[in-house]
Amino acid sequence: AARRNVAEALIALHGAKPIDKISIQELAAKAGYNRATFYRYFGSIYELYGYTEDFAMTAVKNEILTFYRERSFDTDFTASFAELYSKWAPYLNLVLDDLGSPRVAGIKSGFIREFCLANGLPADDIELEYTLDIYISCVLSAINKWRRDDRGLSYERLGAVIQRLLTEGVLPQLRRSAARGG
Repeated sequence: AARRNVAEALIALHGAKPIDKISIQELAAKAGYNRATFYRYFGSIYELYGYTEDFAMTAVKNEILTFYRERSFDTDFTASFAELYSKWAPYLNLVLDDLGSPRVAGIKSGFIREFCLANGLPADDIELEYTLDIYISCVLSAINKWRRDDRGLSYERLGAVIQRLLTEGVLPQLRRSAARGG
């Protein structure tokens, strides 16, 4: 619970200032602890950052996989995207600030493999892997652009754009790969 409380404090402070401007003292106080308690759980603010990033990406990944097993990307994606984003926005904002990190790349790669296995797609198909990697990278990039854009595109409309890309561009490729059997 303490690790999660400190992660929540990082999320709250990160919304107001960059990570390199957040002190351990400020972070510990925001979480309701002292510096010694912080150091009992984390060696540095960057270790906490990694923990928080892992937690966020794992939670979002699990929700996406659950969604795909229970609903249809073809028909339910836009509402689910809005629900997912509104629930995880502060965590996603932290992760989206560091899209190029090796940690995010590793999580994305693991997600692709789990997605394929969960949906009966060949996990060792290199074209399928690239297709999903491109799509996920495009989605993350679009979300990153959208959260900085003040022109007022709602997350429902952004979700519809992402769904169209998926259903009119990516899903046909995935279905061809699945039909080929790899």
